[in-house]
Amino acid sequence: MKSDNLSKELCEICGIGYIIKCKHGEQFPQNCDCDYSCEECSAHQKIFPDFEKPENYKKLQEIFINNGHSITLSKDWYAISNGDTDFVTDMYDTSFEIIGKTFLKAVCNYLRLWIEEITQEQISYGIYSEPINTSHKLTREECIYPRGYDDLLKDVERIKQAIRETEWVYE
Repeated sequence: MKSDNLSKELCEICGIGYIIKCKHGEQFPQNCDCDYSCEECSAHQKIFPDFEKPENYKKLQEIFINNGHSITLSKDWYAISNGDTDFVTDMYDTSFEIIGKTFLKAVCNYLRLWIEEITQEQISYGIYSEPINTSHKLTREECIYPRGYDDLLKDVERIKQAIRETEWVYE
């Protein structure tokens, strides 16, 4: 998924608005010379903040770090975990973390509680099946400690609020 699609997805998850830019005028084009409102004009564009821009990327990382999260990068994945939200699910025997191939994807996954997993089944000794995508949304029912899931939901809402309250660079 392209960065601009992930930026749009993050805005939709958190409730961040967009700005309109029209080729007939500047941002918020009061001087537009067409006869349509900007929403109806075929020349308008909805512009979302680009979270891959260094200034936005840094602010986003700071929101997670300032809220007690750790961000780690392995060879292929970014992982976001919260040391305060420690619970075990049927699938996990360690503290909880959510991963993504990019930091922005990990953020979107964390805020949607989307678990990205690829597993393989052992067919016989040393022989495994083709990789199976077992990605899914984390639910309260699969948690051994449901109170930890409730704490995670509160954490997600706190992060979304912080993202909404931050001033972002749009272009």
